[in-house]
Amino acid sequence: MILFYAAIIIFKLLATSPVIAKQINFAAVHYPPYYNEEDRVNHGFLGQLVSDILKAEGMSVKFTFRAFSRVLIDVKEGAFDMTTVGASGDNSGLHITKPFFNAVAVLFSTKKRFPNGIVFNKLTDLKNKSLATILGTPLKKKLQDAGFRLILQKDQSNMVRMLKNGRVDFYQAVDITGLHYIRSTYPSSQGDFIRSKPINIEPISIGVSKKIDPDKKIFNRVERGIKRIYENGRLLEILKGYYGDHIPSEVLAKSLGQ
Repeated sequence: MILFYAAIIIFKLLATSPVIAKQINFAAVHYPPYYNEEDRVNHGFLGQLVSDILKAEGMSVKFTFRAFSRVLIDVKEGAFDMTTVGASGDNSGLHITKPFFNAVAVLFSTKKRFPNGIVFNKLTDLKNKSLATILGTPLKKKLQDAGFRLILQKDQSNMVRMLKNGRVDFYQAVDITGLHYIRSTYPSSQGDFIRSKPINIEPISIGVSKKIDPDKKIFNRVERGIKRIYENGRLLEILKGYYGDHIPSEVLAKSLGQ
């Protein structure tokens, strides 16, 4: 009889307990400091944000680094649970959360090449200039339409060297990524480089595979996690770790009321 009542108690406890923690298989792209395959602790800025979002809802995460060209395909096909996505991409096959920050793309050049700064009203003002950018960039069409002569590369440090040596007019990257590679490639001559105003502001969300999560159970937990780290201040704390105390206004996601 005692065993019978004990079994009932255990059953009730299990029935009313929170959802069992799930390990999320997350597809990422090596794009420091956003995602950094070499950072085994935080996996980069976005890795840290994603980990905290999932942790807030009792989930853990395993990051797998994939090529730019494969990430969305793999998640849509159900090889991974989720990834981060931009608002302008083809996000069919994914449940898309509210954006939680904005990726700000800029142009980098040198003071020697543009002593008066990078001045333009619209991108087409810079047509026929040579520009190095990452292979697989989602901005490829925008840059081509503006008339840039694109040089697509896999190695961002090499693009910075090309810029420094005068082989290209511009190096295009997301703001903190470009600064990361300039600082690591030329730590003693960072002042030789300049950056433009934003050329693209891309709201960033998490895309959850519809194949893995057709009924949105995981998706809803991710949405709650985003809300939690915004409300408890953790999101801004992580942003400050990379941008300093003065976070550019264009980085903040309007959907969260930032």
